[in-house]
Amino acid sequence: PKEALKKVGLYPEDIHYVFLTPLQDYAVANVDLFTKAKICISRRGWIEDVVAPKYELHVPRELRIPNKILIHLLTEAWDRVHLLEDEEEVLPGIRVFWAGVHHRSSIAICINTKKGRIIASDCFFKYENIEKNIPIGVMESFEEFFRTYSRIRREADILLPLYDPEVLKRYPDGKIV
Repeated sequence: PKEALKKVGLYPEDIHYVFLTPLQDYAVANVDLFTKAKICISRRGWIEDVVAPKYELHVPRELRIPNKILIHLLTEAWDRVHLLEDEEEVLPGIRVFWAGVHHRSSIAICINTKKGRIIASDCFFKYENIEKNIPIGVMESFEEFFRTYSRIRREADILLPLYDPEVLKRYPDGKIV
């Protein structure tokens, strides 16, 4: 993240908000670099992925949040952790909703822009998941898949899948708007 931010003239201490979705090692790693940022996490995901899982999850808790990061969130960063409601406006023009589908902690981030509403999420890996209604390979709920994808298709003007290399083909300079 340091190198990616540096390319656009920023440093971790310049970042005011970090959205963690999902609570998995690949998404939470390096959150401790953002020493001034408010850390936004799904309240439902925090409870159901970390504190009180409803059922045995397919990966151990340490692969969801490594001990180093969990301790950091609960101690040094706790006063900056913001547990998001299932529907919440975080800032004017930026709201989130609980998505589920992939993990209990998966959220959709909705950003209003002059070109329309962007929806970014890990609940769809690629454009085709939403555009062709194809479920992702690792998901926890078909019910959430149908409900969440339908909502995203209704509300999004611009999709931003978090794992699709096609993003840089559609937006070669890396700027969505």
